[in-house]
Amino acid sequence: MFHEYMKGASRIEIGRILNGNGQFTRQGKKWVDSNVKVILTNITYTGNMLFQKEFIVDPITKQRKKNRGELPQFFVEDTHEAIIPLEEFQKVQAEFKRRRDLGPLGNKSLNLTAFSTKVTCGICGKHYRRSGKRNSAKELYYIWTCLTKSAKGTDACASKNIPEKMLQNAAAKVMGSSEFDEDSFMVQVNEIFVASDDTLQFRFYDGHEVTTTWRSTARVDCWSDERRRQWGDLHKRKDTNPNKTSYNEFTGFIKCGQCGSNYRCQATNQKDGTRIQTWHCTAPHGVCDRVNIKGHTLKALVTEVLGLDSFDEGVMDEKIEYASILGDSVTFHFRDGHKVSRVFHEKRKGTKWTEERRLKQTQAIRDSWTEERRAAASAKMRERRSKKKWPNQ
Repeated sequence: MFHEYMKGASRIEIGRILNGNGQFTRQGKKWVDSNVKVILTNITYTGNMLFQKEFIVDPITKQRKKNRGELPQFFVEDTHEAIIPLEEFQKVQAEFKRRRDLGPLGNKSLNLTAFSTKVTCGICGKHYRRSGKRNSAKELYYIWTCLTKSAKGTDACASKNIPEKMLQNAAAKVMGSSEFDEDSFMVQVNEIFVASDDTLQFRFYDGHEVTTTWRSTARVDCWSDERRRQWGDLHKRKDTNPNKTSYNEFTGFIKCGQCGSNYRCQATNQKDGTRIQTWHCTAPHGVCDRVNIKGHTLKALVTEVLGLDSFDEGVMDEKIEYASILGDSVTFHFRDGHKVSRVFHEKRKGTKWTEERRLKQTQAIRDSWTEERRAAASAKMRERRSKKKWPNQ
């Protein structure tokens, strides 16, 4: 144990080594930090004795107390055979002091960085701690949060979390460097005081201070090309779309058999009040034939291929992965691997639009989006997001 400690192992690591080897305490219990410390600070192993390390406070209750100078102690040399040389014991005590003076940085078993114990909350005075998070693409990133807020919540401390990249960028800026240098930071900066949500005070060892502001770009930075692709793939499939409960039964379920794009729903109201859903390919004009299919037609086909009495969305999601449309044929791709195709015919109404009419209608729609209408639409979208507890943009 003495040898491992001098090699750099922490008391916790020494306990793990002993427990892993099946070597437990005299009581058969596992080693923990406290009883490893008792071993490493027991001078009796050097062949010497220190008497009156403890004393009885009350002779009736026999309560014992550690002697911290209340009574004299007596050191007697060479009382028995030594297990640990005195010189080695003294080196361990010196290493104890060195690590204690370093604070948390002296314990290499802790996952510490250059910012550990250096970022101080301006609200409660506690240090910030590092916290690892994962985004929806399972990518790991780190933020720094106040210890009080982390343990007791925002009611106890309303400080703002700081992304680690922002801390690194701010530190590089005040140190006059293009990139963050951890070694230079450790030598120069004594403390980062979080004065407010967007203000940091860098306090240097030489006594001067530099105040800077920061703005989080974590939301933008996290959207890598890979994450954008994964997020898009999640939304393209009905079974993985995180918002599938808010959409129609066929959202993300229908694919174009010609170009591979998803189908989108467009609903219209008939004169008699009937609401008709029409699904069409989302690809631009000219890419594919853009075959449309009515919602009630697709429901009837799903009911038929599944052998049901009526349409059941739950059964459809359980057995069919997706449907692809090519020409006048719908192919249902089942989750067990087999496919079933059905032919459908939709009755077309009206005449086909000319290119001139299409351009005229497109321009009319664009002209209808005045600044007042855009502002109203934005306000309505913010209201919907707040109700769904989405982050404010």
